[in-house]
Amino acid sequence: MCGCQCIDNNGDGTCDQRVCGLQYSDLDQAPSCSVPSPPKWPPLLQVPGPQYRAVRSASDSPSDFPDESCRQTGNCPVSLLITGTNKALGQSK
Repeated sequence: MCGCQCIDNNGDGTCDQRVCGLQYSDLDQAPSCSVPSPPKWPPLLQVPGPQYRAVRSASDSPSDFPDESCRQTGNCPVSLLITGTNKALGQSK
C-alpha cells in the first residue's frame, strides 16, 4: 500500500486530512503508489546485438536461419516477431 501521512490543517494536533503519495512512502511502499500523470513513451523496439541474433546452430534449428558463421563477421540479420495485439498470431507456428 502506498505510504500516507496525516495532515494537521488547523494546528490542534488532530488528523484533519490523510494524504497518500510517493513522498510519504518508503522503498517497500513506493511501487504501490499511482502516478497521477505519467509521461507518454513512444513505442519502443529493442534490437538484439549481433552476438544474440538467431542462427542455425543445430539440426533442429529452423532452416531459414543463417549459419552461425555470420556472428564472426557481424552480419547476421535480425529476426523479430511483431504481433501487436494479435495474440493468435504470436502463438501460431
